[in-house]
Amino acid sequence: MKSSDYTLTKEQVSELKGMTCLPHEFRVMILKKFLEKHNPEELAELFSQFIGMANSIEENTREFIELYLVTECGHTDRTAAMINLPTFRLGTFANQSPVTSLDAKWSSETDCKFMCHEDLDEHNEPTKPCAGYAKVHGKNFAGVKI
Repeated sequence: MKSSDYTLTKEQVSELKGMTCLPHEFRVMILKKFLEKHNPEELAELFSQFIGMANSIEENTREFIELYLVTECGHTDRTAAMINLPTFRLGTFANQSPVTSLDAKWSSETDCKFMCHEDLDEHNEPTKPCAGYAKVHGKNFAGVKI
């Protein structure tokens, strides 16, 4: 078993599908109504299955990006696997990426800077640390708004 295993029943899919397009406050209301009809164990089961599904989507997305980099951009398997997707940016799938989160954590425990994915030079190399990294470390780096 792994973090991306999941099995959703038709009933669980029905409970989740309408929520995915709604803002946070409405998702909370729907989950509270779910809890009124079901016991906490069923809510825990639904949430666990949802996490597994989210992890599966993240793994599939990373696999696609790596395949694209190899087949369309000429990267080797090794360099494609080393892609550093954004971690600290609210709203990106990488916020949930275990690989990128571990990269950021490792950077925070070493002298290495966690570099921004947005501002690249003419060689596609990052030019400044990630603003989230700078904010977490309370550092002001030239050109980084925190």
